[in-house]
Amino acid sequence: MSDQEQTQNNGRSALKLAGMAFLMFGFAYALVPLYDVFCDITGINGKTDNSVAVESQQVDFSRTVTVEFVAYINPGLGWDFVPEVQKVKVHPGETRTIAYHAKNNTATSAVGRRYRLSRRGLLPST
Repeated sequence: MSDQEQTQNNGRSALKLAGMAFLMFGFAYALVPLYDVFCDITGINGKTDNSVAVESQQVDFSRTVTVEFVAYINPGLGWDFVPEVQKVKVHPGETRTIAYHAKNNTATSAVGRRYRLSRRGLLPST
């Protein structure tokens, strides 16, 4: 194969690779509206909604839920971290406050962050 043929082959290969990259970018760009159409057709509604959920302010006394508290920390951290109570029975909608005890057993200072559990998951405590 001559140098000219090799140069032409390299140019064709580069053009093919650039075309493939362009097609992959176009496909990725088109996925968002395709996903919207898919969700509309199937009714799966996989997209999150920006509307705020309304929380019920009523306590459901007809049901009781047992909530167990687990405090796990990395064993190499050198802390003691335990809840005051291991489990509590509550009615859905009822608010309870549970305290944890944390103790740093090392000579170095460390900072921990607390979170509060809500219906939307773990939220940083304010």
